[in-house]
Amino acid sequence: MYLGVQPRSEPVKVKDCPIYEQLCTIFADDSVDGRYAQSSHFEGLDESKANQSSDLLTTPTQGTITSENIATPNVAQANTNSVKRKRKREPDSQTSLGQSQINPAALETMAGALSDMVASLRSRMADSKTQEDRFSITNCINALDEIENLDEGVYFAALDLFENPAIRETFLSLKGNKLRLTWLQSKCRKLLTSVAQLG
Repeated sequence: MYLGVQPRSEPVKVKDCPIYEQLCTIFADDSVDGRYAQSSHFEGLDESKANQSSDLLTTPTQGTITSENIATPNVAQANTNSVKRKRKREPDSQTSLGQSQINPAALETMAGALSDMVASLRSRMADSKTQEDRFSITNCINALDEIENLDEGVYFAALDLFENPAIRETFLSLKGNKLRLTWLQSKCRKLLTSVAQLG
């Protein structure tokens, strides 16, 4: 079991990532120190607790003692602590100097990693565009024109069917014109039957 504290321990790589080091460089932030300013939402809460504790002090002979009549060290200390917590944290001079003097090598590494990510995204977009072009309406019409003895009614019904990308992909994925013709005729019969029922 590892119990010691090391400022720069190497994290365990769970999965193999080709740009792991670049991502670590991009998302590493040495300026974080773990301290946070208190939210202004809780400012009134501490103050009301201090006032309640001072207002509720009573003595049997004199009745209730108000906060103006008594100055106990606990109430004064609570008010001082409340004021300290209300202040927003001022940035340390070391932290602000460290942020203004960024290592040029780290910037270059980050720029390279971001450039690699953009290139990868562009490559994926180009691949999907090529996939879409492969099943275009133009390619379907060219394949349709290659089929011999195609009935004119089936031809025009097929053009309507080709508006659906899934049908275009299926049509072009079928091997051989005879198989394509048989598939188209069955699809067009279904289409013509549904149109005849509407009319």
